[in-house]
Amino acid sequence: SSIYEEATWPYCVRLNIVRGQASADLVNKMAARFTRAAQGGQSPVLLHFGDFDPTGVQIPIAIQSALKQHHGIDVDVRASALTPEQITRYSLPDSIDAAKKSDPNYKRFAAKFGDAKPVELDALHPKHQIEMVREALAGVLDIGSMKAEQAIEERERSTLKTMRRDVLDYMRKK
Repeated sequence: SSIYEEATWPYCVRLNIVRGQASADLVNKMAARFTRAAQGGQSPVLLHFGDFDPTGVQIPIAIQSALKQHHGIDVDVRASALTPEQITRYSLPDSIDAAKKSDPNYKRFAAKFGDAKPVELDALHPKHQIEMVREALAGVLDIGSMKAEQAIEERERSTLKTMRRDVLDYMRKK
């Protein structure tokens, strides 16, 4: 989680760490945030980073379905990692134990990806994970506008700091 916190913190992006399927409580909390965002004129997006295995691939699909079915919310859910292309690009090792035929999601995984070998997200170096998070965020956020706002805020902080110092100096002289 610290890898993803490092990547998302500068953008004030909400981070949820899920191990296995998302709980109903988590989906309810997401629904509340997404509803507030939509009411504020925003288009909610959920970026998912997870294992490339039967359950990992199903998690964003299940979350999207639960949001729609139970809350009537259409959310743009993007499976940002791991993808077969990323596995090839980074030459990631497969995880022998990750695709069990007893997994209820196994048949869907096999139908969609054939004989693709499962790979755990942890196989990817943290540096590459951070790069993928930043790349995914750049696809949904207006980074240029955010940086411009941050520059304005920095100038305003500097001005306030100077004003505070001047006021304190003035008060000390009296």
